[in-house]
Amino acid sequence: MTVSQLIGSSRPEGTPSYPPTETARPGVLVVSSDPARRAELAAVLTTGGAEVWQAESGLEGLSTFLGHTGDLDVILLDADLPDLPGPAFLRRLRTHFPGMPCVFLTGLRQPAGLEAHGIWAVPGSAAPAAVTRAVAEAISFFPRDGT
Repeated sequence: MTVSQLIGSSRPEGTPSYPPTETARPGVLVVSSDPARRAELAAVLTTGGAEVWQAESGLEGLSTFLGHTGDLDVILLDADLPDLPGPAFLRRLRTHFPGMPCVFLTGLRQPAGLEAHGIWAVPGSAAPAAVTRAVAEAISFFPRDGT
């Protein structure tokens, strides 16, 4: 099964839309049930200049997102969360914020063209540098200011 089969939805036509912000630092929400991996990625992203929020479950991630919608540029999401798997998380989120980019940490291979839907996939065991590159690509592909 591929990431696109898991998602089962596509981005609505038009420009991605989610609330803009006035801050210059990119905002990243890291959602992972693995505390060590979550902390590792948060540290690397923070060192790289991002403002990072963390959540240990899908439901906590949705709650955190709703509290910081104007601050976030991308969600870094474990695809295999115990309470709300990544694809279900993304479907719920995209109901109200269809353009929010998401980088999945997964064992699945990403099919070509999924980026057009604001979705990237990197191996869950990928080096932090590879994850950071995917986050940077997602942010540059769907900038907050619409440029």
